[in-house]
Amino acid sequence: SHHEVAKMLGIDVIWWTDHDHMFVAEAHRATRFGFDTLTEPLNHGEPWTASSNGDIALIKSIDYFRNGLQTFSAAIDNQTVATGTGSFRMSGSRQFANRSDFSYLFNAEATRRRVSLAAGATVRIKVFPEVIANDATGVITAILSRPLHPSIVSTQRLEIQYFLSNTITAPVRNDYIYRVPVPYIPGQWNEIVLDVSQDAVAGYPFINGLDNALTELLVGIESKNNAVATVCYDDLRIDYAATGAPLFAWQRTELGAYNALNEGVTHLQGVEHSYSPKHMLEYGPNTPIPDWNAYETLSPGFVNGWLVNWQLHQDFVGYRITQLAHQNGAAISYAHMFGTGTPLLPTTLTKEALLAQFLGNHLYNSDLLEVGYRQRERPLPDHLWVWDQLALNSLYYTGLGVSDSHGADPAGVLTNPTFSMTQFIYADTIDESELADALRAGRTYFADPVIYNGTMDIETDRGALMGQVVVTDRPSVQSTIHITGLTPGDTARVIDSGNLAVAVPVATPEIDLTANTTVNPITGSFVRAEVHSTVNGRTEKAYSNPVYYRSNVPQGGISWRRAAFDVLGITSNSFDHFDLNALSWSLDGSTPVITIGGAHDTVAGTVTINVSAVPGSVIANFAGGLAGSVAHDGHTLTLSSLLGSGTVTIRVPPTCPADANTDGTIDVDDLNMVLTNWLRAVPPFTSGDVSGNGTVNVDDLNTVLSNWGLTCN
Repeated sequence: SHHEVAKMLGIDVIWWTDHDHMFVAEAHRATRFGFDTLTEPLNHGEPWTASSNGDIALIKSIDYFRNGLQTFSAAIDNQTVATGTGSFRMSGSRQFANRSDFSYLFNAEATRRRVSLAAGATVRIKVFPEVIANDATGVITAILSRPLHPSIVSTQRLEIQYFLSNTITAPVRNDYIYRVPVPYIPGQWNEIVLDVSQDAVAGYPFINGLDNALTELLVGIESKNNAVATVCYDDLRIDYAATGAPLFAWQRTELGAYNALNEGVTHLQGVEHSYSPKHMLEYGPNTPIPDWNAYETLSPGFVNGWLVNWQLHQDFVGYRITQLAHQNGAAISYAHMFGTGTPLLPTTLTKEALLAQFLGNHLYNSDLLEVGYRQRERPLPDHLWVWDQLALNSLYYTGLGVSDSHGADPAGVLTNPTFSMTQFIYADTIDESELADALRAGRTYFADPVIYNGTMDIETDRGALMGQVVVTDRPSVQSTIHITGLTPGDTARVIDSGNLAVAVPVATPEIDLTANTTVNPITGSFVRAEVHSTVNGRTEKAYSNPVYYRSNVPQGGISWRRAAFDVLGITSNSFDHFDLNALSWSLDGSTPVITIGGAHDTVAGTVTINVSAVPGSVIANFAGGLAGSVAHDGHTLTLSSLLGSGTVTIRVPPTCPADANTDGTIDVDDLNMVLTNWLRAVPPFTSGDVSGNGTVNVDDLNTVLSNWGLTCN
C-alpha cells in the first residue's frame, strides 16, 4: 500500500524502519499459555528466562474479542484438562443462517505478541471437541496484516480461520478470509498443529504471504442455524523457525523484490530501535540488526543478567545505539518526542518538561528529530517550540516530517492529515550513505506531499546553506529563502530564532524572502521558513530546516556535515570528514590570521576555504597532532589529506621569516627570543616560532642562524 501511495505522490524512496522487536531473537514474546487461569505472568511457561521485573509483572491473558452468537459461555474448566489444572471451555449457538463466531484473544502487550510470518510461525494447541455439528464447531483464527491488492475487496485485515471438520477437506478463500479445515477425533484431546506462515502463502498466492505479521491469535467457536458447539482449549504454544539476523535479511531481500519492479520507488531498510520506550530510528547503509544481548551484557544497569537500574540502562542503550550507528555511517532520529499516542494524554509531558529532559540527555546524541506531526499527543506548534529551543541551547537536530502511517488503505493516507508529512532531501543519488549524510547535514525540508511538491532552501549572502552552523564575526547576517511550488492563498513565514519575523501572503508559484538575522552572542541565532495553506485540516504545509549563526564554536564542536565559518571576510567553502572543534581569528596588522581546530572523521578530511579577500600568497601551518597537505590557487585554499586532531593556522607569510622580534634585523635579539621560548608551544609566528609550526625548536634556531645579519625592508 505504501508503495502505491508513493507512486501516486511521486515519492522516490520509502525508508522502512520496522520495530526491532519484530525481528530480534532475544525479544521476550508471549508464546505459551496454560489456561489454568484467565491471566498468567508473562514469563510463565516460556522458553526464555526473565531478566527484569517487567518480564514478571506484565501479564498475558485470554480476553474477550468478538461475538456473533446469541447464547454463549466461556470459563476456566477444571474437570476437562490436558495439562496443568485447567482448560478454557467455550459453548454457544447462533440462531441465524449465516455463520459467525464467539472468540477470545490470546493477549499480551502488543510488542510481546506480534511477529512477522517470515519468521515461520507455527501454532500448537490442544483441543477437546465436546459437542460439534456440521453447523457448529471450534475455530482458531490467525489475524494478519491488511494488504493492498485487487483480489482483496475488503479493507479488513486478513484472517486464517482454522475450523474443526471431518467432512470438509479442502481450504477455501472468500475475499480476506481463508478457511482451513482441521481433522479431529471427537471426545478426546487433539493436539492441533497450524503452520500459519505456510497457510498464508497458500491462501493468498497473489501476494507474498510471508509479508504479513501475526497480530492476533483467537480461540473460539462458530455456529449457525441454532447448532451448538462446545469445545475446550489447553496448552497453547507458538514457535518461530527464524528470528534475528535471518529474519532481518529476509526483509532486505523482500524490499529488493519491490525494487526490481522498477516502478520509480526505491525501498531501503532501516530499523526502529524499540528496546526502550525512547524509540530511535536508524537510516544508513547495510543496517545491522540490533544486538539486545550486548545491551544487557554491557549495560551498567544490568547485574548478573538482571535489570537493576532502568534509567541507567535506558541511557546506556540510547547512547550505544547512536555510537554504533555513527560508526556504520548512519543517521539516528529521535522518534515521536511527546509519545506514541495521538490525543493529549494524562501522561504527556509539557513542552517545557520535555525540553529539560532533552537538555539533560542531548537526545542520546541523535542527529535527527521527528518534528513534523500535526498531532502526536501535542500539536505541531509544541513540537516546533521544542526544536527551536534546542537550537537556542546549541543543540542542532535536523527536523523531520513523519509519515508514521500503519494502514494499508491509500485513501486513508491521502485523506487523513495526521501523519502525512514526508521528507524532501537534497542529494544527488538515492545511495543510503549519501541520503544519511544529507539528513545529518540538515539539507532537507519536510512537507505534506498531498498538497505540496515544491522546493525550499536558504542561502546566506556569503554562500552558507540551510542546515549549516556558521561561526561568524558579523553582528548580523542576511539570507535569502527560496520557495517554489506555492499556491495562491498560501502564507510564507520567516521564523527568526523561534519568533515569527514576517508573514507574506503568496500570489505566485515561487517567492524569495530576505531575512536579516542579528547574531546573538550567547544563544546563537537561526532562520527557517514555513508555508501555511488554506486547506482545511492541512494548514501546515511545508517547513525548512534552519541555517544557524554563532559567534563561536559550541562545546562539543560542529560536525563536518554542518560546519561553516565566515570571519574577517574569509569563508569556508566546505568541510569534508573534518569536524570543526575550535576557531579563533585575529588581525596581524591588516592581514587576517585564522586558526582552525578539529579532527578527521572516519577517513582523511578536506577543508576548502575562499581566501579571495587576502591578496598574495597564503600559508597554512599544522600543529598538535594534525597533519595534511596545502594547496592555494589564488582564490581557494585547500587543506587535504587531513589526519589526526590539532590545529591549522592560516595567514599571510611574514615578509621577513627569520625576524622573530620584527625589528627588521636578524640578530641576537631574535636568537634570544628563540632560546627564551625553547620547546614551548606558542601561536604560530609568535614568540620565536619563526617557522610557524606552533613550537619553538631547532627549526626556528636554524632559520635565525641561516639568516644571521640580514635586514628586512
